[in-house]
Amino acid sequence: MKDNLIIAVIAISVVVTLVSSISYGINRHEKSECKKWQWQATQYSGYYLTKWQADQCAHYQIKIEAPIAPTF
Repeated sequence: MKDNLIIAVIAISVVVTLVSSISYGINRHEKSECKKWQWQATQYSGYYLTKWQADQCAHYQIKIEAPIAPTF
């Protein structure tokens, strides 16, 4: 019984660590994308964002000086 409890605690710890690591990695990648788009907006005339890009960057409070493309 005690061994099963130890195995369960270890398994839960591994799953929580894995999920946390994936979430952290996704957040870093999304922030990196926003920084790239922020730079591109300063380099290319006519640069625009899609709504999902604008929403993603707003989530991380990264301001990008580019218009948002209209949706049809």
